Amino acid sequence: MLVKLDKDGIAEWYLKCKVRKQGNVYIATPHTTNTSKRTIRKEKPISVSVNDGEYTLENTQEKSTNNDKYEKSKDKQNIRITTLKDIFDELYDKYSDLKPHIQKNTITQVMLPLFQNEIDNKFFVNEQWDRKRRNLYTRKQRFEYKAYNQSYEYFFTITYDNNKHTEQSFEKSLKFALSNLHKRYGC
Repeated sequence: MLVKLDKDGIAEWYLKCKVRKQGNVYIATPHTTNTSKRTIRKEKPISVSVNDGEYTLENTQEKSTNNDKYEKSKDKQNIRITTLKDIFDELYDKYSDLKPHIQKNTITQVMLPLFQNEIDNKFFVNEQWDRKRRNLYTRKQRFEYKAYNQSYEYFFTITYDNNKHTEQSFEKSLKFALSNLHKRYGC
């Protein structure tokens, strides 16, 4: 493999790498060019009413008659302004104890009244589902990078008795003990 060097003897690809630190190790990712700009999506706020776990889309235009204003003010406690993404995230957390395919179908059914047709609903839920799965995968991957780049030889768990310490007093005494270990033994 031939590597093109610049005048200082440094590989050209090395200068363009994106470097990140994982633990005590630096990891270089080669530079790639992407001509397209990232699209910034702005979420459109919607007004939604929630009654017994069922979402319904509300009309934001208020009428001028006094009777309608009185009825609106009574129901306003159930109406909130939010985005579809926030609603999906709430439902995803709410139904997290279900199996994934049942969870996805349940979210699709609950969000159906918020869309004009079923195709838009399924497309949105699939897109958000992929987003959640991709985020979970990258979090796990980041954790693995950090965990496998450590050279720990020991792992220990510390617990305390609630009768002897409060959380603050235990933290204070633990910091003091660790400080002594560092001073006396260079830990």
